Amino acid sequence: MTPIKKLCSEWGKICGYMGQHGDSIFCTNEEATRYSLVDPIIRALGWDLENPIMFELNAAILMGISQIILALKTVNLCFI
Repeated sequence: MTPIKKLCSEWGKICGYMGQHGDSIFCTNEEATRYSLVDPIIRALGWDLENPIMFELNAAILMGISQIILALKTVNLCFI
């Protein structure tokens, strides 16, 4: 499956979750939101969430605390 098709597939699943559950869990539980909505998109984009070199949670940065940092070879590429 091409990366774009994988991303579109994950996006379709996420839209389904949102349609089923709406605001019930995603507005009250940050961990469930990340696990169900954010992580699948990051994985579909090719990031390995189990690799500490590529992925870090709740890291201190100059502007405060980032929930998620995506990095490649110790170069931080994206703060979420």
